[in-house]
Amino acid sequence: MKILILGDSWCADWSVKYPESVCWPSQLKQKHTVTNCAQAGVSQYQVCQQLKHTDPEQYDAVIFGVTSPNRLYSPSNPIHSTDPLHADCDLIYADLVHHRNSGNTDPRILSAIKFYQHHWDQQHAVFQHQLQVEWCLARLNPENTLVTSMITYSLNCVPPCWHTLDVADLKTQYPGDQHHLSEQGNQIALNSITDWLRSNIRCA
Repeated sequence: MKILILGDSWCADWSVKYPESVCWPSQLKQKHTVTNCAQAGVSQYQVCQQLKHTDPEQYDAVIFGVTSPNRLYSPSNPIHSTDPLHADCDLIYADLVHHRNSGNTDPRILSAIKFYQHHWDQQHAVFQHQLQVEWCLARLNPENTLVTSMITYSLNCVPPCWHTLDVADLKTQYPGDQHHLSEQGNQIALNSITDWLRSNIRCA
């Protein structure tokens, strides 16, 4: 089966940085032909760009990740540019503050922190995020698409006609450093995705 994966770190293949990773995307590609465009730490805008540069109609199934509305798009994040997993990630306040407190005084980091502190509006961010999710859904087929997220409440903007997999609770129940989860947590997620494929995709 040909599967397209779009999204953030929850959908990204962590084996690009951790070859022994048991993350569910790396396990999924052992049994299927997987094109994984997901990237760790990206905003929903970048997920839109992933979709824009692919043709979902060429795949039997699509796994579409919804990320946090609190990520601010940046064409050049100065923090993670050399990290193979996070090279294209966007800005988020907690990460910026962590690196500033660790001694990184890059003016781009400091200016981004000040933007969050003085100009960020949560309602505006949520509204923009919903529009971007809707833009993606308008280009996907609800019959062969699974919409998933590890971010609490991020799937609230997804209409009930779509298949969804909310795994926000897994992070609390099965914490670990393998794709945000323990090995058991990844296996539970993989089982849920496999069950969806078998139930909804003809060639599964």
